[in-house]
Amino acid sequence: MTGRAALAVDLGGTKLAVAVIDDAGALLWRAQQPIEKDSVECCARQVARLAAEAVEATGSAPAAAGCLVPGIVRPDGAAWAPNLWGRRFEPLGQVLGGRLSWPVLLENDRAGHLLGETWKGAARGAQDAIFLAVGTGIGAGILAGGRLVRGARGVAGSAGWMCL
Repeated sequence: MTGRAALAVDLGGTKLAVAVIDDAGALLWRAQQPIEKDSVECCARQVARLAAEAVEATGSAPAAAGCLVPGIVRPDGAAWAPNLWGRRFEPLGQVLGGRLSWPVLLENDRAGHLLGETWKGAARGAQDAIFLAVGTGIGAGILAGGRLVRGARGVAGSAGWMCL
């Protein structure tokens, strides 16, 4: 391992993907399974189980975790992911923080995937880019002038759904 590792968590509409990467972006461990989406607590328990597997497999705890959410993430750590646990904002950051023994950063999946592309992918070095994700839903991560565009209330790029 070259430096400190991070736990990368991707909550999806149908799957949970977890990986451990080092600070150079090298993949150290990964796992994927169908997501348990009955409640925010259920999702957090599943993440914690895979995090424990990651620690056992790599021999050390990560310095931090980044968790991508298919929906809206507020600065206070509350997340809205209707295809996972319903139509209410839930305290995902607090619940995950209580189960993991390292800092947890939440971000919406469209922004997180775009930031990954600007770090190691096709948008490396770009000041303006759009990442279009087509999966259980449709979303776009938007980078303009080197800054992530979140929009009012964090919904910029939420192209494939709307709340009525």
